[in-house]
This record gives sequence, C-alpha cells and structure tokens, in this order.
Amino acid sequence: MSDFSDKSLIVYFSLIILFCLGIFLYLLDSWQLIKLGEFLPGLSQDAPLVTDEQNPPDELEWLRLEKEQKRLEEQQIKLAEEKNILEEEKSKIKEREIGLEKKIESFQLEKDAFADSKKEYQNRKKNINDMARRLEAMPPQDAVEIITNWNNSDVLPVFLQMERNAQLEGGDSIVPYLLTLLPRERSALLMNLMLDERAQEEDDKNN
Repeated sequence: MSDFSDKSLIVYFSLIILFCLGIFLYLLDSWQLIKLGEFLPGLSQDAPLVTDEQNPPDELEWLRLEKEQKRLEEQQIKLAEEKNILEEEKSKIKEREIGLEKKIESFQLEKDAFADSKKEYQNRKKNINDMARRLEAMPPQDAVEIITNWNNSDVLPVFLQMERNAQLEGGDSIVPYLLTLLPRERSALLMNLMLDERAQEEDDKNN
C-alpha cells in the first residue's frame, strides 16, 4: 500500500510539473521570447495562405463586377461612336470651309472685275463727255474732219452725249447738221444706230 501511494505521488507531481512547464512555455511564446512553432510545427500560429481561386468573391459581388465591366464596355463603344461622329462632322466642316473660301475668292475676283469695269465705264463716259464738249466747241467742218477717221462705235456715243447736253441746256444740237456733212450712207447708218440706242434707253427706263 505504501509503494502504491509513492508511485501515485510521483505521477501526480510529474503531471503538475509538465502542466506548469507547458504554461511556462506558452507564456514565453506569447511574450515572443521563444517560438514554439519552430520546435512544434503543429503549434504554428501563421495562417495558411489562401489563393483567390480558393476564396472567390461571393456571387453578388461577382455579378456586380460583371455588370460594371459590361457598363464600361458599352461606354467605350458609345465614346468610340461619338468620336467617329465628331470626326465626320469635322470633315464636313472642313469641306464647307474650303467651299466657303472658294466662294469668297470667286466673289472677290468678281468684285474686282466689277470695280475695273466700273472704273473703265467711268473713264469712258468721261472721255465721251469731254470729246462731245470739244466737238461742240469746234466749227462743224473741223468736227467732221476729226470723226471721219473714227469707227461708228466711237462716233455713236459721242453724238448721243452731244444731244443729251443740248437737251439739258435747252439748246439745239448740232448733231443733225454734222450728219449732213458726212457721206450719205454713213450718215443714214449713224441715224439708224442712234434711233435704236434711244429706243433701248426708253425700254430700260420703263423696265
């Protein structure tokens, strides 16, 4: 009976010692004075690595990501379409700009041509009026000698201007007398041309 009690005490104290030793080692590991995991791999506190494949997003999050991706793709397509539309509009605007520049250039050329024609007309009108005044101041024979070498297209506007001058001044024109001094055929031709010109002037006034 005495031997059994002694063995029990030995076992009891051994368990207490082991228990205390375990608590002591646990405290040392908690205070990071030692690392039990290096000696006992089963006690390692490092969490096992988990890959994305082992832990995928939940179903709702996955659906949200797919929806967002689809929205972004649709937005990208829409932006590409808008870009194409802007490029087309830009091309059309460029074509219109080129067409407008051509129209402006054509208009400027037409304007310059009109200005030249107007200036030429004014100069011609001034020359005709000056020549009419010169012939009016000359003796009829001298005037006929001058116009003898003129073309009918040059004589006609001068004679018409001489008649206008006489009408404005309330006097008699010397044109009928000058016509009598010219050869008969030329005189008749000039008279017909003057009648046609007066008729044209009347039509222009009425219209």
